[in-house]
Amino acid sequence: MKNRCQTNRLALVGIVLALIFLLATQVSARDCQELSGLDSGQLAETISKMQKVLDQNPSDRDTLKCMGIAYHRMAKKNAKTYASIKKDVYTNLCELYGKAGDQAKAEKFKNLVENL
Repeated sequence: MKNRCQTNRLALVGIVLALIFLLATQVSARDCQELSGLDSGQLAETISKMQKVLDQNPSDRDTLKCMGIAYHRMAKKNAKTYASIKKDVYTNLCELYGKAGDQAKAEKFKNLVENL
């Protein structure tokens, strides 16, 4: 009986943690989608905030990805200024995915860097 109670508690904790993880992932994806309606000044402010997040956690791939998207949107408006910065972000993503063992994504960002 005691073991069954502990198993139920562990299962409940596991479900709660899974839900928290899923909700956190959805928030990150939503943040990147919201970049589409921002002008250059708002994108620059958002990038500054993302950089602060990366200063605290340089391995945050979601923030780095959103930052790359933000630079991409700015590059569409002013290609010469932001293309080199975008290259740096994609290079960082390539390295992070390579270190994480995701060679497919690392190769994808490597190709993006080479095609800039």
